[in-house]
Amino acid sequence: IGISGSGPLVMNETPASTGSVMVFFNGLLQVQGTDYSLGGTGNKTITLKGANTLVSDDEVVVKYIKS
Repeated sequence: IGISGSGPLVMNETPASTGSVMVFFNGLLQVQGTDYSLGGTGNKTITLKGANTLVSDDEVVVKYIKS
């Protein structure tokens, strides 16, 4: 992803709904509202929350159904 810290991460496409987004942080499914939030135009912006800060070895995988 090429960023460090807590984001934000921006998806290329608009998700069909906020419920269609799954975020995995180092292989662990994150909970929307607890571990990350969606916002911005079309809910394309992911902001990590709490202790989730990125370092160079971290992997974030985002899966979603686009609208």
